[in-house]
Amino acid sequence: MSAPHATRGRTPAAASLFALALIAGCSSPSQELVGPAASALPDAPASLQAQPPLFERWRAPRVSLWLEGGRRFQATGYTLETSNVFDLAVPADQSLTFHWSARPKSGQAETHWTSWSLDNPDVTDLTPRLDDDDLAHWSDRSATVTSATVGPFEAGSTHEFLVMASDTFGFLSLIVVRMQVGEAGAVATRR
Repeated sequence: MSAPHATRGRTPAAASLFALALIAGCSSPSQELVGPAASALPDAPASLQAQPPLFERWRAPRVSLWLEGGRRFQATGYTLETSNVFDLAVPADQSLTFHWSARPKSGQAETHWTSWSLDNPDVTDLTPRLDDDDLAHWSDRSATVTSATVGPFEAGSTHEFLVMASDTFGFLSLIVVRMQVGEAGAVATRR
């Protein structure tokens, strides 16, 4: 079922939740949303809407992202709001190696995979990378890849390094580090 046909007749919130479910791997109508997501669906059974959410204690994994030298960023949840976007001033003359880990916040979940990209114009676009130089698309999903080196960048430019993580229940988190590139020799700082 394609997303445009599946979202017809749903509220904007339900359509957004359906799109997120597609990203998480739920692609058929038989894989219905339950818990908090179900209450946003206009055609959810009344009995499901009246019950407490099944996932009330489940949360998206916490993603930790760090650079050599101790700069650490953490985020939970899948959003591009400022709570998950961090600014970092970096020098123009050096590459940066980002390291990350994801820790499930739900007691019975495990980290299923992580993926990363650089300057991704559409975080919902899951088109595979064309080659090793295509950093604007998500990397292959992996439970073992936990670092990536990017740069050096041109002075005056801005770049975004993104990591997405999923737990075994399909909950997603996204963290973004927005890099402002300064002059060569400048010291990397967090803003």
